[in-house]
Amino acid sequence: MKITNCFTCRFSWTVYALILFPILVGLTVALIHHAKRKGETPTISVAINNHTFTAELADTPPKRELGLMFRDELPPNRGMLFVFDRPAVQTFWMRNTYIPLDIIFIDPDRKIINVATMPPRTDRTCRSERPALYVLELRARSAERFGLQSGMTVEFNLPARRSSKP
Repeated sequence: MKITNCFTCRFSWTVYALILFPILVGLTVALIHHAKRKGETPTISVAINNHTFTAELADTPPKRELGLMFRDELPPNRGMLFVFDRPAVQTFWMRNTYIPLDIIFIDPDRKIINVATMPPRTDRTCRSERPALYVLELRARSAERFGLQSGMTVEFNLPARRSSKP
C-alpha cells in the first residue's frame, strides 16, 4: 500500500484551485451578462438633427448600472437611452465598456446639454454641465458626424411605465 505525501496533495490542489478559480469566475460573469443581454431590451427611436437612432432603453437601476458594458460592438445608428427618475448632474465612466462612446447629456426639456467622447476601459469620468434627465450613448464620433451639439432638441416617445401594482 502506497502512502501519499499530504503536503504534495494539498499543494497540487492549491495550484489547481488558483488556476481554476479565476477561470470559473470569468465564465460565471460572462454567462450572467449573456443571460441579462439575452432578454430582448425594448428599443425606441431617437431623432436629433434630422437623424434617427435606435436606442435600447435603460430605465431601471439595474439596466442603467449595466448600460453598454461588456459589449464588443455597437452597430451604426444604435445606442442606449438612459432615463433617470429625476434631473441631476449625471456622471458616467467607462471602466467595463469595451467600445468608445459619445455620451450625450439631455435636460428635462429634451435639449442637449453637452456631449463627451469617451475612450473605452477608463476610470476617467464625464458629467453633465447641469442637471440631466436623460443620457444617450452612441458610437464614438457620432455626435461629430451628425452635427449634434448643445441646445439641439432630442425627440423620442417613451413607453408608458408599467406599474408594479396589480
